[in-house]
Amino acid sequence: MAIDPGETIITLFVGAIVPTVFWLLDRKKAANQESKSEERERAAEKRALAAEERERKAEERALSAEKEIRDISRRGNAPRFSLSNARFNSLYLNTPDGGVGFLSGGSPVVLSAMNLKVSDNVPAGEVIYLIVENRGEVATLRSISCEGMTIGFGQEAQMNDSHGFQYFYYTYDPALAGHAQKLSISFETRGGHQDTHIYETVHGRRELQRVDPP
Repeated sequence: MAIDPGETIITLFVGAIVPTVFWLLDRKKAANQESKSEERERAAEKRALAAEERERKAEERALSAEKEIRDISRRGNAPRFSLSNARFNSLYLNTPDGGVGFLSGGSPVVLSAMNLKVSDNVPAGEVIYLIVENRGEVATLRSISCEGMTIGFGQEAQMNDSHGFQYFYYTYDPALAGHAQKLSISFETRGGHQDTHIYETVHGRRELQRVDPP
């Protein structure tokens, strides 16, 4: 029987193309599987990142809660110095030599509810008195320091018409007037609790606020 050349060509063509088709299908299947594998990996990475973010936020919340508990304890078991709103005619000072000094309530060097800032004509070197009240625990002040200057703490001398005021005092420097300064107060309460609190004041002005603990 004679062989048809056309049929031979078709047979050869089909024999050549079929393996190619199967190879392409296998390649497509492999590519699809690789794509799905990559998608699964990306999804797993997203889940891992989300889990890490949840864990990080949980740690932050726990640390924040711990800090708040510590701050509550620090605030509750400590003195709290605030500006006095009292109006008065006189301020009696315990002097270093054991005597008693006197300043009028309206003195330009006394920062009180009656005088909110040091007047411009006060010269450098004058001692400024910032009148305060302790609205917290009674404590012994172990040390006091302030940025850029020496500062002290005093209790008004006991006189017939004294008020028992407390005050911070420092030497006035016109170059520092209006500048914020950090005041560090280390103390020990009657119960033996020791700590250091940070306040912020402004040189030459009646300002005082505790900033640590808030």
